Amino acid sequence: MHTPWLGARRVAVIPAVVTSPQFDPPPADWADQIHRRLFYDPDPTSGIDRSLRSYVHTISYGKALLEADVFNPVPVQTSHCGAMQDEAIGTLPAGHTYEYACVVFTGGSHNCRGWAFYENPPFPGTSSLRHWCYISTGEGLGVWAMELLHTLTGFGDLYQTTDARPGGFDNMDCACGTHPSAFTKLKLNWLDQSQVRTTVAGPAATFTLHALALLQPSPPGRVAAIRIPSTISQHYFLVEARLGVDPYERSTPGVSAGLPSEGVVVYEIDEAVWAPVHLRAVLAAGQSYTNQAEQLQISAAAQVPGGFTVTVRSTEHPDCPAIRDQIAEAEAEIRSLQEDLQHAAPGEKAAIVAQIRRWRATLRTAQQRATELACRLG
Repeated sequence: MHTPWLGARRVAVIPAVVTSPQFDPPPADWADQIHRRLFYDPDPTSGIDRSLRSYVHTISYGKALLEADVFNPVPVQTSHCGAMQDEAIGTLPAGHTYEYACVVFTGGSHNCRGWAFYENPPFPGTSSLRHWCYISTGEGLGVWAMELLHTLTGFGDLYQTTDARPGGFDNMDCACGTHPSAFTKLKLNWLDQSQVRTTVAGPAATFTLHALALLQPSPPGRVAAIRIPSTISQHYFLVEARLGVDPYERSTPGVSAGLPSEGVVVYEIDEAVWAPVHLRAVLAAGQSYTNQAEQLQISAAAQVPGGFTVTVRSTEHPDCPAIRDQIAEAEAEIRSLQEDLQHAAPGEKAAIVAQIRRWRATLRTAQQRATELACRLG
């Protein structure tokens, strides 16, 4: 179960020295290098800040703040990655109150590149520490971001699906330094639900999507994403706009591999399983995604400064007319029975009340089904 990240979270960072040919020897300024990666690491040519703190601040629209205490390097015995991680974490001061910890290894040819362990029982000897990870200084910003987001939020990997992974459109899949998708940002409370427009089956509706990497909330007249409930399942579709508007969304050495392509991105979301995000289309201006089973068409009508206009066309589920009839019948029966109740003899009232309760249950069931299928009501 993931936890939204709002405000500051502090992690204990422990550099671990491994005496093995597979691990590079620690440089003299190793702790300083880790500080730079975490807090401020300007590219000497472009001046772009390549630090993890800057990345988190940007992708969260300033809602999340990474804080860290970097300890002095500690020696650990050559063993498998998890054992060395635990040994390093065990050197934290007695009585500490850290909830999160991460062990940093030097680069090299080893396999201790990055892994996170979260929602654990308390680490031995502590009552607070339940989330930890290890990482290598040889890994890029995207890997550091992925492992620390696992640790600090409990948000899982999005590559754990065999059906159309989101890939480079979410760092929690690619570990490549791009922004997370609208799905991830919503789950971490970085993107407000009010910035997502839900549209139901009906006539064509047009929206202007504000590129996800631009500052949110969106300007007036724009939305960050569109949510379209499925008419045949519990799934829903999520639509966002992606443009190379910052160093994370475009290819930037030492920072990000950049987006696979620009455009309107369509996902199908199935929250009954993990991973829930399935990439269905990336649309350039003038292109459309059509789902015949859903009777759904999503069109990228045009690119506008900082986003795209998008048109959604869909028809109702074939069960919707019958469901509307059920609702109308239940409402009429309840009204009729309530009138009968006013004039009923004392011995008749209990039976009428029981009938009203049954029709109300029928009404609730029909209304719930109408909501699930996005039927038009009223």
